[in-house]
Amino acid sequence: MNHVALCLLLLFGSASLVAQAEQSLTLKNGSSLNGELTGVEGGKLAFNDSSLGKVFVPTGEIANADMPAPLTFHYQRSRRDMIHQGTLSARGGKLVFEGDDAASSDFLDFYRFENAPFSLWEHSGSLASSLAIADGNSEELNYGLDAGLSFQHPIHIIDLGASARFGETDGVRSTQRARLEGKYRYMFSEDIGVYAREVVQHDDFKDLRIGTVTAAGVTLPLLAENTYGLDASAGLTFTTENFKSSTNREYAGAEVGLNGFWEMSAEARFEGSTRLNVSLEDTEDSIIETRLSMTYKLLSDVNFSLVFEHDYDNLPSPGSERTDIRLTALLGLTF
Repeated sequence: MNHVALCLLLLFGSASLVAQAEQSLTLKNGSSLNGELTGVEGGKLAFNDSSLGKVFVPTGEIANADMPAPLTFHYQRSRRDMIHQGTLSARGGKLVFEGDDAASSDFLDFYRFENAPFSLWEHSGSLASSLAIADGNSEELNYGLDAGLSFQHPIHIIDLGASARFGETDGVRSTQRARLEGKYRYMFSEDIGVYAREVVQHDDFKDLRIGTVTAAGVTLPLLAENTYGLDASAGLTFTTENFKSSTNREYAGAEVGLNGFWEMSAEARFEGSTRLNVSLEDTEDSIIETRLSMTYKLLSDVNFSLVFEHDYDNLPSPGSERTDIRLTALLGLTF
């Protein structure tokens, strides 16, 4: 009998401790939430309610907050920041956060704010099917696939991309374009860093069998805000080009570029880039690549993109100048 009573006491005592460990929020509309604060997402508190599940609460809607004890949270002030730790508590019905790198902070402004420890590495990816409306020398619509992977760390950033296009050019079917690109950036600060880039391309559409570009340089910020940004890059290159109908060449060169984005809304994003690669040798070769894209989020993981691409290669050999213009529609998944 004593064992049964002891078990019941432990059971109800544990339940009481769990209940006491719950946090509660009373909203201005009179409703209440009971459960666990898990972090901040999109400028709102993420709260796991025992009945409703995960909900997002603007702090301006909170009339009273109650916590049995301060909570430990992990955070980054920006994407390039290291992980810090602090405590979130309720004082006088208000939420107060104190971090280890500042006496007090507005936790809603942090890049990442979670109650569970997390890694500095983040990753994302995309896979899309494409339809090229106008594609260089081709006379028909071209179709293909695009894929990308990105791994980000406060110091290291790795971007990998691959694309393939199939169709016909000058009446010859089964021609194709395949492009692989890898880029590594080492960030000295939130914005300033060095980079290395490698591009390999097989391109029947542009009469180019194999082309590679290796580059190394520096990236610098010009504009940096939450919803828009612009950075410049400059570096040295080594380019090899093998053509079916003109002289093969390789040369050392220099490149300069601009990259920017604009978060127009929660669903729409504009991106643009341009890059000039100029030979430093007597080949007098130069290549200009321009990319403009508009991406619209149809669902949480489904995007539609419209991409304009313009490539110009002066190919100093007489009659070998190349201009390639593409307008491509892509429908794909992000993960």
